[in-house]
Amino acid sequence: MKIRLMTPIPPDLVLEILTYINECRDDLRACCLVCRAWRRLAQPFIFSELSLSLESHSHSWNQKFATYPHLARYVTRLNLWGGNWGEADALLLLENQPRFLERPATVELLRRLPNITYLKMNDFFLPSEREIEVLCHFTRLEWLKMYEVVFNETPALLNLMSQSVNLKVLHIKDVEIITHTGEDLIGPALHDFVDAVPKRLRNVKLQDPTASLYIFSWLSGGVFDLSDLTDLTLSWGCLPTNRHPPLPGELSSYVDSFISIVSAGIKHLRLHIEMSELDAKSNINYMLGE
Repeated sequence: MKIRLMTPIPPDLVLEILTYINECRDDLRACCLVCRAWRRLAQPFIFSELSLSLESHSHSWNQKFATYPHLARYVTRLNLWGGNWGEADALLLLENQPRFLERPATVELLRRLPNITYLKMNDFFLPSEREIEVLCHFTRLEWLKMYEVVFNETPALLNLMSQSVNLKVLHIKDVEIITHTGEDLIGPALHDFVDAVPKRLRNVKLQDPTASLYIFSWLSGGVFDLSDLTDLTLSWGCLPTNRHPPLPGELSSYVDSFISIVSAGIKHLRLHIEMSELDAKSNINYMLGE
């Protein structure tokens, strides 16, 4: 009985195949079962993205990366979920327990990841310097997405951004600063701060910025260089909101002023307003201002 040997697939062709299926982890894992060569070539795709929300996740990943250190270098995208920080952090404070980003296993894991270029943060309250220091480890960031992130005092946000010298894309939704010195001082403090290396943003997306208009002052200040900004997206949920929004004229002045600053280089400007049919007319009038 003759055994026919199959012609091996060239590595370059394997890599080309993997690029078409890298969005589907199940398909990638199936490819790894084909042969050892496929497994080795698929590893950069399989381990390119990591999602964390519990310290138990950090323990298991620490064990894996301790056994196979080269896998940690493949991780370039990191998603962090803080959960319902309002209730969770209150409980941790009562129990005198460290928060997720302060826990030893989490700190150890994040320090194992030298090549993070994409960071997405959801539902975080960042009151401690140690939490900010942990995130400042990612000095190669090019993409930063912050959704429902609350900072304790203005310097916390400024310190987080100071290390991201390669940042090109910034997406923000419900980012707030809690301060004891008065909310009116947040905007000027953010605007007047001059970073050693201004971040040359190319893409900015602001979702529901109405509650934190000082974000516009921050973006147009000394932390960023907007001369390369070509893509701007502003989006709002149904308006008026239940967050005691500013007067129409105040909102319009912030938006108009920011767009006038960056308009020269903008190639793609997107404005999104989600609204119910019932309130469509009043919402449009609210956005246009007086």
